[in-house]
Amino acid sequence: MKNFLNLFLELGKLKTIKRSGWVVEGIENVESIAEHSFRTAAISLFLAAERKDLDLNRCVKMALVHDFAESQIGDVLVDWKISFHDKQDMRKSDNKHHGVSQEEKHEIEKKAMIELTKNIPNGNEVFNLWMEFEKQETKESIFVKSVDKLEMFIQALEYERAQKKDLNHWFNDKRNHPNDPQIIDFFKYLLSLRK
Repeated sequence: MKNFLNLFLELGKLKTIKRSGWVVEGIENVESIAEHSFRTAAISLFLAAERKDLDLNRCVKMALVHDFAESQIGDVLVDWKISFHDKQDMRKSDNKHHGVSQEEKHEIEKKAMIELTKNIPNGNEVFNLWMEFEKQETKESIFVKSVDKLEMFIQALEYERAQKKDLNHWFNDKRNHPNDPQIIDFFKYLLSLRK
């Protein structure tokens, strides 16, 4: 029970850690990582069920665990100098890992995941799901990563509408675009709603 409770307390931090990209954009009332992960898992639950080529159970589990490491290191922005138009906005976030390479981010998150899952009976399964998501070699991982991006775009649309923000650079950045064909169609539909 002690190991589980410690894990649950650590994961509880995801309810209070804000998504860094939105903080840098100057968004008010920024969503937490847990809020993002919840909707990513919910989208996966519904859309993976429509597909015969995907393991629904694995997709939902992967969506739930994909940001667990951020409970330890926060929401790290990779290469933010390229991604964000106002470099001064980085002062709005105090994450010491911001600006690292994708490879460095992966290693930092991997260490956090090892630490989080090492004393848990099914910790190996959780770690392996996270690794599968990171490697992007299976249909399920490509799908969940695409859903992760779709959820971000849905959130961006909500922020644009509610706060009259122009987040066009998020939508135009090809690095943010989904790779799964089903999710690409949803992304195109979402783009049509912005016009």
